[in-house]
Amino acid sequence: MASRFVSVLEEEILKINEEGTPLNTKKATKFGVSLFGSKFLVFLFLILYFILFYFIIFLFLMLS
Repeated sequence: MASRFVSVLEEEILKINEEGTPLNTKKATKFGVSLFGSKFLVFLFLILYFILFYFIIFLFLMLS
């Protein structure tokens, strides 16, 4: 019995996927990943940590 689907190699699939993404989209994605990468998350964590720390001190002073 004949198959309806053509056999495609994995390399051909990867090539089609790579060529299907526009260059501007690749550049924008790379920029976004670099902008919101680990350094941004560490900075955000430190800001939230200090806000929480000062909020706890404020509550402690208000309750005492």
